Amino acid sequence: MIKLKLELNYIVKNGLINIMKKEHNTKYLTLLTNRNIYIPALILIAIFSGLSYLNQHQIISTIEKDNEIINITGRQRMLSQKIILLCREYIENPTLSNKDKLEKDIYLMKESHEYLLKNLDTDDLKKLYYKEKLNENVTNFIKKIESINTFRNIDLLVSARKDSQSLLVELDRAVQEYKSYSNEKINNLSDSIKKIFFITLLILLLEGFFIFYPASKRIKQTTDQLYDINDKLEEKVNSKTKELQKYLDIINQHILISTTDLEGVITYANEAFCTTSGYSTAELIGEPHNIIRHPDMSKSFFKEMWDTIQAGKTWRGKIKNLKKDGTYYWVDAVIQPHYDENYKLDSYDAIRIDITDKIELEELTAKQEAIIEEKTKIANVERDKAKEYAKAKGEFLANMSHEIRTPLNAILGFIDILKDEIHGEKALGYVNIIDSSSKSLVQIINDILDFSKIENGKLNMDMIYFDPFEEFKMVIDLFSGKCSKHNIALNIDIQSDMPKSIKSDPLRVRQVISNLLSNSIKFTDSGKNIFVNIAFFEGILKISVKDEGKGISPNKLGHIFEAFHQEDSSTTRKYGGTGLGLAISHELVRLLGGELKVKSELGVGSEFYFEIPVEVGNTIIENEAKKYENNLFNNEKILVVEDNEANRMFMDIALKKMNLNFDFAKDGFEAIKLYKENKYHAIFMDENMPNMGGIEATRNILKYEKDNNLVHTPVIALTANALKGDKERFLEAGMDDYLTKPIDKNKLAKTLRKFF
Repeated sequence: MIKLKLELNYIVKNGLINIMKKEHNTKYLTLLTNRNIYIPALILIAIFSGLSYLNQHQIISTIEKDNEIINITGRQRMLSQKIILLCREYIENPTLSNKDKLEKDIYLMKESHEYLLKNLDTDDLKKLYYKEKLNENVTNFIKKIESINTFRNIDLLVSARKDSQSLLVELDRAVQEYKSYSNEKINNLSDSIKKIFFITLLILLLEGFFIFYPASKRIKQTTDQLYDINDKLEEKVNSKTKELQKYLDIINQHILISTTDLEGVITYANEAFCTTSGYSTAELIGEPHNIIRHPDMSKSFFKEMWDTIQAGKTWRGKIKNLKKDGTYYWVDAVIQPHYDENYKLDSYDAIRIDITDKIELEELTAKQEAIIEEKTKIANVERDKAKEYAKAKGEFLANMSHEIRTPLNAILGFIDILKDEIHGEKALGYVNIIDSSSKSLVQIINDILDFSKIENGKLNMDMIYFDPFEEFKMVIDLFSGKCSKHNIALNIDIQSDMPKSIKSDPLRVRQVISNLLSNSIKFTDSGKNIFVNIAFFEGILKISVKDEGKGISPNKLGHIFEAFHQEDSSTTRKYGGTGLGLAISHELVRLLGGELKVKSELGVGSEFYFEIPVEVGNTIIENEAKKYENNLFNNEKILVVEDNEANRMFMDIALKKMNLNFDFAKDGFEAIKLYKENKYHAIFMDENMPNMGGIEATRNILKYEKDNNLVHTPVIALTANALKGDKERFLEAGMDDYLTKPIDKNKLAKTLRKFF
């Protein structure tokens, strides 16, 4: 079908070119061109003929109007004479009949005068009519006649008669002058017609000389140009025909095209159809189209297709067809009805694209998606298990933290009390051993909790201004005793012009320095050195801890910051530790904006160093230990809600030393009862208690305050729950502050000072 349309298009174009080449068409083209040249002349002739007609029409109109005006003027002359006679009769015989005749002629005289005034519409005619006061005389004459009609005065009649004679002379003269003026106007119009005729004739002569003669030359030139253009067009048509033929060949090779009659018998099949189906043209022509029907395609599918095309509509869809060799191929098909020149349906044209690869890809994709979906389900199950594991781990850590911190709180509290009360050197040594071991246990718990927070991305930095010299000297002083005990020289180099105030998280910086010093002491033999260097330069805090210890083998350096990793199992047996210290320190430095790095040589020693950005400020935060050295209060009353007896005993001693009055409650129910019966300055609230927990008790207390319009009593969480989110949970429940066990006396005093 496409090939047929292409051939027809080519034939039509060639036919037009050949027609233009015939010799007689040159004369036809010349005549056509001459006709176009005549158009300006014809337009001018039409214009001047129209002007001539308008002038002739104006002459006729002028003559007709002049005759009318002359007749009316004559009528006025006659009426003026008649009116004089009627006036005389009316004076002599004042009958009603004579009066009616006089009034009628007066009316006619006025009507004629008004008509003349209305129709003399040019300035020249008005001047002519008013010449020698004609208009004024006519008007005065009419007024005198009307007076005679009214008063029948003989003197007025005599005066009117004289005016009438004068008016008759003026009317005659006006008629003569108007005739002269009219004749002059007609002559002028006749002259205009003659001029128009001669101008038209002159234009025709000029057009013939300046247009017709040059046009004949231009026609010859134009004809030659048309032949050249025709040749070029023929070349372009041939080129485009070849190009279209190339596209047609491509279509024949890649797009399946066929035609069937109304019964579905194939009448045309192109090359691509034959190649794809495996049949030759001879094998397809004359065969029904179901020769390629695949058994997978249902009868209802083809019924719907035939119903559509037989209704004269275009059908679109995907069909699975059968090749000659028994294999299949898929096509995306468009089938549309074809009509003859009488608009009668005579066949069906089908255009199809082979989409076998696409369908197979879709099937493969569907299988892969099914596999992915199955894998996703498995992954979701594993994710849910991981979440459950993480939740169980979090609950375990929370319970472990609570269960260990609760007795540790009492242990460390009583150790502080024993230090104040024991004076024997040997007994005090035992107490110090217990204190050191307990604090080591607290550090292990803190490391586990910090690692859990880091692992879950829930560890936040508390950026504040602090005095770096005082903070770093304090943490280094803590390790001076250990170094002396192990005969290790601790060399400190803190930059002398260090800023007095910088902004970072002092607690976490101290924690990193403590971990690094603890490791250096652990792996450095007696008689060796440890060097601590702290410097500041252009907003960067630089810290380095270098030892002369055993060093780290090169193959272990890449894993040194991994959790639970130590150089080998013998390290754990010999030196102890959880393997979390360096991993936690590495992450803390990262959260502070830097990177913890290491340089080490086996048998020589190691250096751990990092740089973090800090802000320089003018604010200096007073050392908390100094600020709250005097922890004495003024006998304020406190309610302590604590279920652990050992912790109650410690709080009893600690609060008495702070000069505080207090009551104890063993659970939430007892706390609510005591609160209602007493007035407290603050409430320390534990969470995990029998009968009623701390959060529920706090909510009941807050509700009671609101219902009874009471002044709010601060509620401070004092709990072993120290995981990320615990603090937020307590504050959201309505508590005012949060402290964790083991209890630090300075922090306890600092917190109370916020409220009284």
